[in-house]
Amino acid sequence: MVIHYGKFISLVAKQRLGSASRTFYSTLPTSSIDGEKLLSLVYEKQSKPQSEIINFAPVTASEAQHHSLMIQAPNQPEHAKVLKVSVLGMPNAGKSTFINSIFGRKLMATSDKIDTTVTNRYAISTMGDTQILIQDTPGIVAGGKAKRLGLPVRRVSQPAQSFANADIGIVVADLTSRRVKTGYLQPEILMTMLKNMDIPTILVLNKSDKYKKKLQLPILIHQLTAGQVAGVPYEPDKISIAPMRLPKVTETIPANFDEVDLKDVQDLDRRLRKNEASLMNKLRHYRGWPHFQDVFVVSAMEQTGLDILRRYMLHHAKPGPWKFHDQATTDASPKEIILDSIRAGLLQHLPEEVPYQVHPVIRERSDREDGMLQIEIDVICRKKSHYSCVFRKSNVIAKETQEHLQDVFFLEVFVDVNPVYIRNFRP
Repeated sequence: MVIHYGKFISLVAKQRLGSASRTFYSTLPTSSIDGEKLLSLVYEKQSKPQSEIINFAPVTASEAQHHSLMIQAPNQPEHAKVLKVSVLGMPNAGKSTFINSIFGRKLMATSDKIDTTVTNRYAISTMGDTQILIQDTPGIVAGGKAKRLGLPVRRVSQPAQSFANADIGIVVADLTSRRVKTGYLQPEILMTMLKNMDIPTILVLNKSDKYKKKLQLPILIHQLTAGQVAGVPYEPDKISIAPMRLPKVTETIPANFDEVDLKDVQDLDRRLRKNEASLMNKLRHYRGWPHFQDVFVVSAMEQTGLDILRRYMLHHAKPGPWKFHDQATTDASPKEIILDSIRAGLLQHLPEEVPYQVHPVIRERSDREDGMLQIEIDVICRKKSHYSCVFRKSNVIAKETQEHLQDVFFLEVFVDVNPVYIRNFRP
């Protein structure tokens, strides 16, 4: 088996990254090599930590200081550069973990449950004359499903709004997802990109540490990109392996999106309101997206495959005004960070529907004389069974929340979590 390394990691990044790319690729062979040897070289190269974009600046725990940072005019240099990146993906694709890994610290709250991220959040890194803004977004949920789940309209629209305002879009696809493993992007992803075809987009295949069939990645990339990356046909080498088991619908899949009737996507907002289900069903029959500019294979959890992606973003920053002061690390307020963190703990440790039906509130926060930040959290429960669940897990939730907030604020933090039963509570 042979794999062309440039196609496996980033099909066209080598031509675009200049000296940084030449440094990365200089010790890799320039022709086809044995696939297993290539994979070991790639993972060895990408596992070495780099300092680009990694941001170790503390996040202020003071609401007043945060507000001051948000309203201050950016203290940018004369030749400032900026890049706004929107991270898009299905619920639980690992978007927040991916952003944390890019920045080298746990800025965003994470859990193993869907809907941990409920609003758009910027992670900000300023280095010299360049400011990189990476916006985390809630997992994409189609309008019909959102209505069934009772999700607010604002929550559903936020990923598309972020994507439309970005300089570069990153689609994070979960390699352990059943649909992605069989060579399909979710129709919700395709629909968002159809609405924003003018936004350059790259594909990041995440959770490579859990994907066991690594030698099949070239074929999978071919399917997810409809055989084309950055306008260049991408044909994996002929590899003698067993064919992947695909659903019967593959027999009717068009070769690529050139066969899509563009009349079906014109005036898309109007069509979505009137006939979203029909369009979604049609998109289920299409494998991938032929307009990705690059493809990267990473493991956010293991922090592999991220170095070249960091350099890629730095390279694509363009002259333009900064959005934030260089001391800003996130646009989330301390209160929002605390509530996001406690919500992640509730999602991680409470069963089934319970974390979605309880409501954390900050009862009190104070700065102690010894410099420790003390936070008292009430978790309001409308059912006694939910109260019992929170009570049993309150210590572990408090401990994990405390550890996360210490990483964010660079302060000693004490967190106390208390369930409160209020039957008729209205959030």
